[in-house]
Amino acid sequence: SPATKFVVSNGGAEGLEFAYASSVNEINSINRSNSARVPLEIVGQTFKVLTGNPSLNTGLFQDSSGNVGINVTSVNSTRKLEIKQPASYAAALRIFADGNGNDGVIQWFSGLSQYEIGITQGTDALKFNRDSSELMRIDSLGRVGIGATSFNDTRERLRIQSPSGSDTFVTIKAPSNSGESALFFGDSDFNRGAVSYEHSGDNMLFRTNDAEKMRIDSSGRLLIGNTSTITTNG
Repeated sequence: SPATKFVVSNGGAEGLEFAYASSVNEINSINRSNSARVPLEIVGQTFKVLTGNPSLNTGLFQDSSGNVGINVTSVNSTRKLEIKQPASYAAALRIFADGNGNDGVIQWFSGLSQYEIGITQGTDALKFNRDSSELMRIDSLGRVGIGATSFNDTRERLRIQSPSGSDTFVTIKAPSNSGESALFFGDSDFNRGAVSYEHSGDNMLFRTNDAEKMRIDSSGRLLIGNTSTITTNG
């Protein structure tokens, strides 16, 4: 009958059980003397699991090099894992925290250092770690902390803090000596106000209402309402 298990064994206690229960077909690699599960190996050039009803779709695929694909029929030889997201899905991969205070983490190991991206269960912050030391986080309000794990105000969108010592530096670097480095202050106009450094002339510019109002030139002279010095005779 369908409820009776079909057993494949070499005569010992260990073997494969094929069974049907609660509308599910089962294959168990089991030690029938103590009901303990035992290792199962499936050997072949490639391995494929098809799912779907009535049409079949590729659920899991492993090629002859050990590369694994989910929802794909082949895997690029330069990758160990490929996942194809169906158009109707919100995400191709989801990682859960365990519910016991442990973070949900993805890890990369270079052979020298271990890098992690994970969500903290208590605060819902997305953390970026190196060797278990936090480098950066994005908290549940979208605030970014680099070297910082807390904020003093909901309006504080970015905090940068040196991990050690007393100094913290932020550098805005132009790609060449002819470029410009700038910090913009925007509203409906992205550059309504700005502080910028003009590298070609070594001038520091101050802009308000989308126009330059003041500069400090390369000689240290303060020019208000002018971009160059005015020479008068008298």
